[in-house]
Amino acid sequence: MDPHHICKQLQEQCYQENDDLRNRVAEMEAKNAEYQDQIEGLKQIIEEKDAKIKLLEDTLANLQNKPIKKTISKKKDKKSTKK
Repeated sequence: MDPHHICKQLQEQCYQENDDLRNRVAEMEAKNAEYQDQIEGLKQIIEEKDAKIKLLEDTLANLQNKPIKKTISKKKDKKSTKK
């Protein structure tokens, strides 16, 4: 075979490999963008859940700080005065 012809074949092969690699990179970049969108969506969900948890924790803390025994004893006092 002619060296010029061999060189031309190798060059064509390299061009094809480069095109294949560019296509793979484009596919990976598209997948990466898709994953980034999913990550952002999950981060948003986590932030919303964290806010809800914080609200529930605050509500629980407020309920635990209320004097429940006083409320119960007031109800007992009301019952005893009715007799």
